[in-house]
Amino acid sequence: MTITLYLDAVIYAQHARSGVNTYFDQLIPRLPNYGVNVDVFVPSRPLAIPTCGAGVEFRRRDIIPRRTGLSYRLDQWFAKAAEQGNLRLMGLRLPGRSGVFLSTFLTTVRTKLPKLAIAHDLAQVRLSHRFPGVWTDAYKQAMHRHYVSSDHVVAVSEQTRRDAIELYGLRPDRVDVVHHGIDRDIFFPSPNRELVQSAAPDLPHAAQYFLYVGKRYPYKNWSGLLAGFAESLCRSEMFLVAAGSTFNTEERVEIMRMGLGDRVIVAENPSTNTLRALYSCAMAFVYPSVCEGFGLPLLEAMACGCPVLASDIPVFHEVAGEAATYFDPENPRAIANALCDSLDPDPRAQFIAAGNARCKEFSWEQCAENTGLILNRLAVTQIQ
Repeated sequence: MTITLYLDAVIYAQHARSGVNTYFDQLIPRLPNYGVNVDVFVPSRPLAIPTCGAGVEFRRRDIIPRRTGLSYRLDQWFAKAAEQGNLRLMGLRLPGRSGVFLSTFLTTVRTKLPKLAIAHDLAQVRLSHRFPGVWTDAYKQAMHRHYVSSDHVVAVSEQTRRDAIELYGLRPDRVDVVHHGIDRDIFFPSPNRELVQSAAPDLPHAAQYFLYVGKRYPYKNWSGLLAGFAESLCRSEMFLVAAGSTFNTEERVEIMRMGLGDRVIVAENPSTNTLRALYSCAMAFVYPSVCEGFGLPLLEAMACGCPVLASDIPVFHEVAGEAATYFDPENPRAIANALCDSLDPDPRAQFIAAGNARCKEFSWEQCAENTGLILNRLAVTQIQ
């Protein structure tokens, strides 16, 4: 039996690239292979477009325009009203039976269809007291409403599953774990130094570097990594490259205050090909977060033959297993030691081999197959 997943692709109006985008980019085209066709409700002004193919159809999401064009302030108010109207219209456009509804980011519609939710990362909510002002009450309330109102939840890690059950009082049988995957056709060893130099022109030619990838939110502990790098005995021979957005004024001041002005370099928003080269040429990838929902860059780095240095937190052990070196993210000295120890050639070769083996345990095909089983089970239950 083939069922239909009705997908609100609202995340594509919010981000061009993110971990959530990657998840749906990989999942959507694979689901038809496992008995699930996908109807994608695409926002009117998407920053990116999800992948299409056989079994994937696009629908117009926003019937009511989100902008009046009269004034910025009016548009800010009107956008909220338009969003509520579009969600109501979306619910009316859904069939009453034979399918499942899934939002890419916290939206809820009135429908008789069973609703599936994906719990990507709840660690920030669990630890929100550590980051006042970052996770607002409105955001936490939206997350609570989203997960509690869903018929079933897919968590991307066992840690996230435990968080969902604890935070929202969900029955354990309502939450399944389906891990992310890694696409080995995209991430593989590719030591293209020319791409590295084009992405980070301030990096001296052939210089050795540690790599950080992603946003630099407080829970990702970028400041802790800077402190560890500043304290490391190998800082004079190494550079730290941050792949992501350009440094803001506050970050530049922090880098200068630590005496790292010429040792920390940004590779601004690299393409996938360039990111692959950055991983492949780095001496180590460093993931210093104090909490995460999964940690997809761990798999990306290992697939590119890059040794991984990661915070000693449960979810990173769940993903990387014995293929990473772990450190206390709250201890700059521990970070410093991990950085310098990663330069030893013998352990480095062992961790590269272990990382390659570990990646084989995660695939997007397995993710799609397991998700398809859950979707079919929900749809059949609803029909009965």
